Amino acid sequence: MVFYQARRLVDAGRNKTMTNFLYNKTYIMKLRYLLVAVLTFFCLTINAQPGALDKAFGSFGISVSTERSIFERIFPLSGGKFLVTEGELAVRTYPNGATESYTYSIFRRYNADGTADLTYGYNGARRFFTSDEYHQWFTSFAVLSDGRIVATESAQVLGGNPVSLNRIWIISADGATAGILAELSVLGYFAVRLNDITVDKNNRVVVTGYVRGTMSTDKNRTYIARLNSDGSFDETFFNGGFRILVENSSYNYEGRKVVTDANNNIILWEDGYYAYVQQDGSTIEAEGSYISKFKENGSRETSFPYVKTNAVVRSLLTDGNSEIIYLNNSVIKRLNTDGSLDLDFSPEMSARKLVIQPDNKIIAIGGNSVFQLARFGTNGTPDPSFGTNGYVTTDLNLTALAVDAIYRNRRIYLSGYVINGFGYGTIAAYDGSDVRMTCPSPQNPYNVDAGKCYATVNGINAIMSTSTLYANVQHKLEYNGSVVEGEGGVAGKQFQKGTTKVTYTYTDITTQTCSFNITVEDKDPPVARCKNVTVQLDASGNGTLTAAQVDNGSTDGCGIQSRVLSKTSFSCSDPAINTVTLTVTDIHGNTASCTATVTVEDKVPPVAKCKNITVYLDATGNVSITSAQVDDGSTDACGIKSLVLSKTSFDCSNKGNNQVTLTVTDNNNNVSTCNANVLVVDNLPPIITAVVPTPQAIWPSDRKMKPVTVSTTSTDNCPGTTCKITAVAIKQGEFAGDNIGPDWEITGNNTVNLRAEIPKRGVKRIYTITVTCTDAAGNESSANTDVIVSHNIITPASGASVKIGTTVSLTGEFWDVPGKTHTAKWLIDDKTIGGIVTEPSGINNGAVAGSYKFTAAGVYKLRMNVTDQYGVTGYSNTNENLDAILVVYDPNGGYTYGGGKFTSPQGALIKTPSATGEATYGFTVNYKNGALPKGETQFDFKVGDFEFNALNFDYLAISNAKAQFKGTGKIIGGQSGIGFIMTVIDGALDGTGVDKIRMKVFNRNTGQVYYDNQPGASDAASPTQPVGANSIVVISGSNGSIITAKSGSDELENERLSIKLVDELTASVYPNPASSYFNVLVNSNDVNERIILQVYDLNGRLVEVKNNVSNESIIRLGDLYKAGVYYVKVIQGKQHKELKLVKLN
Repeated sequence: MVFYQARRLVDAGRNKTMTNFLYNKTYIMKLRYLLVAVLTFFCLTINAQPGALDKAFGSFGISVSTERSIFERIFPLSGGKFLVTEGELAVRTYPNGATESYTYSIFRRYNADGTADLTYGYNGARRFFTSDEYHQWFTSFAVLSDGRIVATESAQVLGGNPVSLNRIWIISADGATAGILAELSVLGYFAVRLNDITVDKNNRVVVTGYVRGTMSTDKNRTYIARLNSDGSFDETFFNGGFRILVENSSYNYEGRKVVTDANNNIILWEDGYYAYVQQDGSTIEAEGSYISKFKENGSRETSFPYVKTNAVVRSLLTDGNSEIIYLNNSVIKRLNTDGSLDLDFSPEMSARKLVIQPDNKIIAIGGNSVFQLARFGTNGTPDPSFGTNGYVTTDLNLTALAVDAIYRNRRIYLSGYVINGFGYGTIAAYDGSDVRMTCPSPQNPYNVDAGKCYATVNGINAIMSTSTLYANVQHKLEYNGSVVEGEGGVAGKQFQKGTTKVTYTYTDITTQTCSFNITVEDKDPPVARCKNVTVQLDASGNGTLTAAQVDNGSTDGCGIQSRVLSKTSFSCSDPAINTVTLTVTDIHGNTASCTATVTVEDKVPPVAKCKNITVYLDATGNVSITSAQVDDGSTDACGIKSLVLSKTSFDCSNKGNNQVTLTVTDNNNNVSTCNANVLVVDNLPPIITAVVPTPQAIWPSDRKMKPVTVSTTSTDNCPGTTCKITAVAIKQGEFAGDNIGPDWEITGNNTVNLRAEIPKRGVKRIYTITVTCTDAAGNESSANTDVIVSHNIITPASGASVKIGTTVSLTGEFWDVPGKTHTAKWLIDDKTIGGIVTEPSGINNGAVAGSYKFTAAGVYKLRMNVTDQYGVTGYSNTNENLDAILVVYDPNGGYTYGGGKFTSPQGALIKTPSATGEATYGFTVNYKNGALPKGETQFDFKVGDFEFNALNFDYLAISNAKAQFKGTGKIIGGQSGIGFIMTVIDGALDGTGVDKIRMKVFNRNTGQVYYDNQPGASDAASPTQPVGANSIVVISGSNGSIITAKSGSDELENERLSIKLVDELTASVYPNPASSYFNVLVNSNDVNERIILQVYDLNGRLVEVKNNVSNESIIRLGDLYKAGVYYVKVIQGKQHKELKLVKLN
């Protein structure tokens, strides 16, 4: 006997009371026996199949509560968990000592693996009711689409007084919290009693029960209501969300069960008094239990007749086709949607509950002392893939009762309890899949395939209960201690002689296995094959024979053990035809034989021996050999009669390896041959008679690649000689800074590109081209030829500047092959003057001289044309590889000028961002008598193939050491009307000693930039790019002056240069540049502070100092200065001014 007492505990999370029990030793022992019994049952379970327990759940598929309990309903929760309910019995003790038992509902939460979730409530259990003054438990449940559970409540005050039964509770999807969803009442009725609850496809809650009037004589009336998921009445249902059913007021009506179909029609099972159709077709009225159907709007479906049932309907369900399935006592029935009977059968078990699978199969659970399940197809027949012929019995060696079940993730979860003195809540998980696997029955033994040592066996794949193939089927083959595993069936595989065990495994929810043996025997004899052979007697008159010589490919699928010949030795006494027998035995003892003819002959050929030789073609391309050269000591016992060679003469067509045959004949006409290799070699190289480049001199020296073609003449003793350029070298004229790219490119066998450049004036560059001629045998000869780069304008230097009216000496140099005569012209922009020619002598350069007086300011491009007596003209427009540019300036009025080079950075040339290298420039811009600025700008970036020239100016702006001028010009080889802005800084005026330049070329209409060596900077920004060595920028004119086109629309962008005509300290110089002396004018508003004048050269060395310079005085400087650039610094107190002087030759 088990003794216990009730003890009240407080749930800290909800301040609710719970009951815990203390058990005596008898209870503990019985619990141990229960667990042992369950474990024993599973140890006896061998193979799994649909309907088998899912061993991943609980203990081998079973989870048994360790507390006394009777599990009733089971629900799925979020996260794969479960919620089970049970009715708990407790005893209340009154102050007078009287006691009374009362009941309430308990919830327990389980994890997906079958273990109790001890984090739930108190030790895994929770009670949601708030008082122990009532009998209070849940009567029916349903699940909303979001996983929350709705339930109807039954309650009664202790002592027997009734309380309201009209409340609907809602429980969270994790089972952790609960509350009242709705309390129902009907005006004019005493109370609402709720018996069942369900949820339709629109997530609306449907309940049924009854209402009773206020008089004791009033009858019950069936009550149906539909609520939204928030607890409010669904106003679209009948009369504001509910309706009351009655046809005859003399009878009681009560809704017992309710369910909805796929169209949200409501199916109701109730007690009442209705007219129904009997089996014989007659209609009668009677009191009883009926199934009826209501439309979604709450009106009755009149086309659906009242279907009379007996007093017990255990389950009422609808399937995916909206057909109605109900368990009438233990009979399963199915109604069509019009109420007609579609299915009626009794399972071979005591069924208590039905579950419908998603595929409309019907699951029944029940059993009187064991857990029983059955699954039926849609036609009502047991599903053979499930359990044993559709049925599963789980006997735990204890009394077990199934109460509820759900279908989830192709598993069937059953709730109930087992009895071991007391009830213990139990959950069982079963494989609910549809595939069942069995093994075939092989037809042993199998003989090996013909000619093989294995048998190909078909018809032995696993047999599956559905069309599912072998997606989850694995096989294992065990043979002679080896194991091979794989996927799918083994039909069509090859099995070795002996016995192979085949095991199939199918894993879905659970794992199914079966196995069988395949036996293979070898009863096939080998295939014996013979061939006739001849035995030659040796010099001693004897000969032997082996079985391998007679065997002609005898075979056996499993392998040959031995081959035995009936006769193996022969002599001169056996000269004729002989018959021998070959016996073949395989590894399994099967034998076969064949016969062959053996012919014995005495024909011993001589021994022919050859040796390889090498011969060389002569100057005519021919060579010959004899048999003696090839023979390497051939022998025969009877003597040799002759030696004959298959080929004795060779020419150029036989170069390389040639096979010749030496035929040796003995005195008995037995013949032997041997082969030798005659290597014919051509070791005479070709003879090069001439190498001529075209042209022999390349120009102009603009650092660009020039094509050269080489013609080569050669002879050889054999045809097939080819000649090509194999090397190029700079024989003379290499120099530092020659880094713009490769100096040559071999473009073909006889073509090469050479870069036209020279290191400096007076020094030519000589390229040596090596030509190699190779004959068909690979013999080589090489010869060299030279190509010369010499054309160059010597004076004036690129970017040199002279003042207007200066006569400039023009000199240049060139080279051509000896024997030619030449004339020359100088091209100065669009003007042409004659040149005086000094002819080249040998390798020494010739010269061209001339002079020209420049009467207009501008930037001039120079070109020297040299024409030979055949009218071929060569030219030079460069000075030491840079464009020959001369700047002519007008020193009278505001002006700026300069010329030279600077390093163009990457990114400056938009079309070729990677281009970098030297760019040349020349400019002169002056202003006189208020006219428009005049002059010229020339810019050339050869690495980027970009040249620009401008003659039109919009303005000239000079501010101290900075000048900017803007205008339009033309991209050479491109369009005209292109805008430009050039900004320069005279380093002598800003004190840095470094001249700087910025060049920007752009489209005046669109703003597109073609070139800018300061990309992204404002047009008003000061230049940052220093000019190169021996380059110059000079700014002269009114300090702060701005000279613009009077009618132009363009203005100096982003900056206005201020005009300041008189400063506190000013200094100016004239003339500048000068070839004799300079006049420096100094003015200051401060007549008291001492003025100091200092002169420095380019290296920063002090050249001259003038102390105590008078205000408004003119200081003469430079009479003895050498040609070059000097800087003048005028200092008065904290003020100072800088000037740049250019002393000419």
